[in-house]
Amino acid sequence: MRMRINASMNLKAEIANIEKRLKAKRLPVAALLRQAEVDVAQWQRWKKGTQGPRLATWQRIERAADLLAPAEAA
Repeated sequence: MRMRINASMNLKAEIANIEKRLKAKRLPVAALLRQAEVDVAQWQRWKKGTQGPRLATWQRIERAADLLAPAEAA
């Protein structure tokens, strides 16, 4: 399941969803960030809402999340 970034995107909810998926697989967020080549400080800024991701960066996050902790099929 891929999230498409757009103006109405709820970034905090998407981040929480990804973190929940990782936790279910007992994987640290650091593993996701390494796979996606994203700095932990950047992730924290997204979580705080002080900055939003670029499309290409968020797509790397999505791909890494799908690889490490696939979403359950609906």
